[in-house]
Amino acid sequence: MAVQVRRILVCVQFNSSQPATVRYACALAERFNAEIHVLHVLEEMPEPDVAALSPDESICATEGEEAILNGVVPAEFEERLICRRSVGFGVPWMAIVRYAWEHEIDLIVLGPSHRSRLGRWFLGSLTDEVVHHAPCPVFVAAAGERSFPLA
Repeated sequence: MAVQVRRILVCVQFNSSQPATVRYACALAERFNAEIHVLHVLEEMPEPDVAALSPDESICATEGEEAILNGVVPAEFEERLICRRSVGFGVPWMAIVRYAWEHEIDLIVLGPSHRSRLGRWFLGSLTDEVVHHAPCPVFVAAAGERSFPLA
């Protein structure tokens, strides 16, 4: 059975593991000659006060959704890959799964969960929810960047 990967979704959370996660996704996209979809999900809030928003949310509110994703994909991959950027709204794991269904994503790349054990117990893990509900395989990138044969 030949595995065909045409579209890879990388979910950006703007945390310490983001650069490694994006590099893994880009290396996989290059290896499979696939499009890369970069998605960041903001939790919906009714009529937010821009002054009270986090930096990524305030950029989104003032400059547009895709402005927060500028520079996320390293320049060397940006030149060689077809990159699509999107910002979703809602419950993060649900928005990721919905995007994967709507765009016929073949592989989702996520970083590790950064909640404490207690936080995961109360709120659940984004990574766990995506793995259990995704319509395609999910690759969970290691917290630190390592060299691997796909690069």
